[in-house]
Amino acid sequence: MIWSRIRNYLIGFSQSDRIINRIANSKPIRESARITAYSIIRITDTIKKKKLEFEREGGHEKLKQVTKDDLKKGFEIAKELITYDIPETVKKIIRDLNPKNRPRRD
Repeated sequence: MIWSRIRNYLIGFSQSDRIINRIANSKPIRESARITAYSIIRITDTIKKKKLEFEREGGHEKLKQVTKDDLKKGFEIAKELITYDIPETVKKIIRDLNPKNRPRRD
């Protein structure tokens, strides 16, 4: 009884192994594996090229400076939009709400 179960298990395993090999050798699976390998190789090559270009152009220091400049420009644009769109009364209310402008209560 035990031997028949072991034999059936081993035979089933060998049959499933053959099925897996047959599926792996099928044309759609081979084509998808080829496309996947090609994509991975192209992506790694592109990443390497872009990394070299980034380092040649100044690397992280240039990126930091560009980011700071962009933030300054963004804050200037935001200040202009806020001061242009808000009426004077709202500006006064905002100034009064600021803790620095509140009268002290000792």
